[in-house]
Amino acid sequence: MVYAGNPLACAAGLAVLGEIDRLDLLANATRMGDRLKGGLHALAERYPFIGDVRGKGLLLAAEFVSDKQTMAPLPAGLNAYNRVVELAYERGLIIYSRRTRGGVDGDHFLICPPMIVTGAEADEILSILDDTLSALAWELKLPMAGF
Repeated sequence: MVYAGNPLACAAGLAVLGEIDRLDLLANATRMGDRLKGGLHALAERYPFIGDVRGKGLLLAAEFVSDKQTMAPLPAGLNAYNRVVELAYERGLIIYSRRTRGGVDGDHFLICPPMIVTGAEADEILSILDDTLSALAWELKLPMAGF
């Protein structure tokens, strides 16, 4: 049985690539990714437990740390990477969690909106994230700038 090179699947893939070009979605991903990344950096200033923001385009991540200088991870027992996903979901935002360092510690959350995301939607994502991170900080007794 052959699984690759199916003419129908190839035609569908080619049509998708055509729409990406026609709608200039790569340029939109760059613009909206820059907007979201800038917003994540601003959130990192407000929430000192965000030690790093990284990514490109619409595949972005933020890393939780207990110390920005040493980049020491949050204690694994806080389960911050799963809790932030739940808090965001309660507010209508789907984000992804990731634990690095062999799956033992090193909490991250990922923001991966679709290529058609608008500026208003990017701003809404950031607003919900701000509220989510505030709730996480209060719940886990994490530091916030100005508090």
